[in-house]
Amino acid sequence: MAFSPRQRRLGLLGAAGLFLVIAYVDNATPWEVGFSAFYLVTVILASLWGGLRWGLGFGLLATGTIFGMDLLGGKPYGLPFYRYWDLFNNLVPNLLTPLAIHWVQKALARERAAREGLQAALSEVQELRARLPGADPGPDGRG
Repeated sequence: MAFSPRQRRLGLLGAAGLFLVIAYVDNATPWEVGFSAFYLVTVILASLWGGLRWGLGFGLLATGTIFGMDLLGGKPYGLPFYRYWDLFNNLVPNLLTPLAIHWVQKALARERAAREGLQAALSEVQELRARLPGADPGPDGRG
């Protein structure tokens, strides 16, 4: 789906605004309440409105925000390894989601182009068939 530059800017501003709201609520709640899925919504929106680079940027920003809030908020971990395991568990979906959206959008664009090519070829075949001697008249009455 193609958006105008104005629509893209508005969509990205909306995603950024939602991100700030989620970060504020995340910061205001205890660390036991997880918000990583909500950050992923902003990554999806940024990917749809801004493309792969914006989606990856929001994914990195979301992961960094979650990690930073856990670090600054004093989230207790039994072992230091678990802090980095949480980081990895947030990083993977926040980076794979924009990539998946990008791949699906590319596949849809290829499918759309192929469908348009087939439609053009079908129209040409119908036009040529109408010009053959003894062919049934087409909708315009020519044979």
